[in-house]
Amino acid sequence: MQTFTAIGFARDHLPYQIDMGQGFTPYRREVAWVPATAAFIRPLLDRLDLTRGVRNWRYGFRFGLLAITPDDFATIGRAMRADLGLDVESAGITPYVCINIDLGGAMPSLILIAIMGAAAGFLATRVMRVQTDVPTTVVIGIVGAVVGASILRFLVLVTGLAAYFVGSVLGAMVLIWAWRTYVSK
Repeated sequence: MQTFTAIGFARDHLPYQIDMGQGFTPYRREVAWVPATAAFIRPLLDRLDLTRGVRNWRYGFRFGLLAITPDDFATIGRAMRADLGLDVESAGITPYVCINIDLGGAMPSLILIAIMGAAAGFLATRVMRVQTDVPTTVVIGIVGAVVGASILRFLVLVTGLAAYFVGSVLGAMVLIWAWRTYVSK
């Protein structure tokens, strides 16, 4: 689930460049972050100027930090239980939020992993023409899901559960190929 993970105020109005080495010189802003808890984005989509009616609202967050309207700042601040302590418009500051796009938190539930693993293992063993019993098929699918999720993490972040399933099948197929190549000889 996508979550707002940080909220704060710009300390100055001028971005500055910093040398990170090897020719990489990104721009930075000094931001005073406010203590807050993460808040799910989905319940706020229809209430924010930033996202209301915008199909590709995630696009603005591709750099991780985004200036927002004072009304959105207040709405997100309430959702994050942040003590903002001032009126943004009258203070003349620039509000910012940071977003974390993730698929369901740290790890999908064990039941989801087992179901996806069984389905992915079944498909992968059929595509790769490997005859296995049900527990082996499930294990192949679960391990394949881990391998596939690692390989296709970016795709998962962009397209959601469908990509996770595709990655699980591909991961299981990679595992079967490695098993055939290195173990079953």
